[in-house]
Amino acid sequence: MDDDLEAEVWRAAADFHGPTLELILREVLSSYQRKPGFDPQTRLYEKAIGVAAFKALRTVIDREHFNPSTTGYLMIRERLRFHLRNELLRHLMQQGHASPIQQDTLIAVDLGI
Repeated sequence: MDDDLEAEVWRAAADFHGPTLELILREVLSSYQRKPGFDPQTRLYEKAIGVAAFKALRTVIDREHFNPSTTGYLMIRERLRFHLRNELLRHLMQQGHASPIQQDTLIAVDLGI
């Protein structure tokens, strides 16, 4: 996963959706189905995704009884992290707010490339 692209997606989603980002994240989390097998934990840092996106995600994760983490980052399974990024990217693309690079990334994900 390209960290710069991921940060760009989170920041764009927070800017575009504002206070409704929390609702979107709740929907995205409820649509996620964990597959069996090894799925490493990753750290998603507040500095990387921005304060607004981090607060929204932390609120939803805390509300949904996911494992809370320390200040400044969230521990998130890798597949869930991909799911969150891709679904936010899908929302941005549907609303016409995805950059050409973001659009190419989502198309590649959808094609399995």
